[in-house]
Amino acid sequence: MAKEDFILRETIHLPLVTTGQEITFPQYDNNPITTYEELVSLSNSSGIEVYSAAVKYHKDFKKYATLSGQTWKMIHSTPQINVTPGTDPLVWSEVYPSDAITERDVFFAEAELSASDILNATKIDIIAAPPSEYAIVVTSSEIKYTHSVIYDTFTPVEVVTDSLTSAQSQVSGSLITGGASSFQKMTLLYSQNNIVAGKKLQIFARNASTVGSGTAKIYVTYKYIKL
Repeated sequence: MAKEDFILRETIHLPLVTTGQEITFPQYDNNPITTYEELVSLSNSSGIEVYSAAVKYHKDFKKYATLSGQTWKMIHSTPQINVTPGTDPLVWSEVYPSDAITERDVFFAEAELSASDILNATKIDIIAAPPSEYAIVVTSSEIKYTHSVIYDTFTPVEVVTDSLTSAQSQVSGSLITGGASSFQKMTLLYSQNNIVAGKKLQIFARNASTVGSGTAKIYVTYKYIKL
């Protein structure tokens, strides 16, 4: 409904128009009804594409769609295709304008290294790989280390992009060889070789030990950038 299509009884308010004669109640009733429907449609779906069964939706990227005037947000942990909004509450959730207040571009993840993982320098996934045109960038990271037995190798614990050698953040090897539990921030590292698109993020102890026992829980805030 264009604004010029409003019909007024008497008042002249260009570009709104009058009929020049008394209008019927059905004509008049149609105005607020149509206005209401247009406002609802605008607030629910402005700028958001209509749902398509051929599109693969991802909770962090292609995550919004509209269907029958309602906006939906894809919430499943894995990408989904051909799942109609409203048919599975584990895949789609209704969204309203007020929900936008809590939307953010920075995300959070956590994962834990067991004593065996630290001993063997085993890499553990903390963030799944994004689509090929996106890269994960760590904005902050913290580590909670629970000590048991001192590790015999002085080695940093790191957050690293899969297949790369340069970490995005790390904590000194004194953490696992110091003989005490602690909770501290990790140091962000800046290198031209520590970010790449389409790769997952992992945590690990850089070098293996032969003796030691203690666990490390790592917390990461991150964002996606499109390359």
